[in-house]
Amino acid sequence: MNQKWFHMTLKELFSLEDEESSKEFAKFYHGRFQKLLNRVEQKESFTFSKPLDTLTPEDMMKEVLMYYQKMGIPKEEVKRLLSE
Repeated sequence: MNQKWFHMTLKELFSLEDEESSKEFAKFYHGRFQKLLNRVEQKESFTFSKPLDTLTPEDMMKEVLMYYQKMGIPKEEVKRLLSE
């Protein structure tokens, strides 16, 4: 599987004509990423460090994982959340 979309900015992703990459991003966003983001306790205080036009899926995942790490949630718990 080619995951070039993982390193593309959201602005680039939303203008993609590559259907396969678009599907892969949608699976990532609505599957794994949303599972983690939905468990963020204070959603209004969680923001990304980059503006949306320069943010990549890789950045998104790193930042939400850093949130869990700062909250003291063990990696095993995060893995469990992803597998649900």
